[in-house]
Amino acid sequence: MREIAKLLMEMKKLQPSIKTFCDALQPQYYDLLVTATKCVAKYNTENDFYEAPAYAINTGTTPKQCCDIALMYAMKKENMHFTVPLAEAKV
Repeated sequence: MREIAKLLMEMKKLQPSIKTFCDALQPQYYDLLVTATKCVAKYNTENDFYEAPAYAINTGTTPKQCCDIALMYAMKKENMHFTVPLAEAKV
């Protein structure tokens, strides 16, 4: 939970229109997700080194798990607002 909270806070700094992590999981924010991950994991471009490499690795799998949860939630509540139709999101 802390991992996702840190990532969401960083994404909100970079893109204030993001309010929830479900907003952040939308495809148009993928590059922003990568940028925010690098910021939180303290990526050093000069040395090509992460100060928190475990965070960077875990953040690779955690959004996938969150997407699975969001899809399950969307299937239960079909009236939720998504930019991608539910049938396309499942693919």
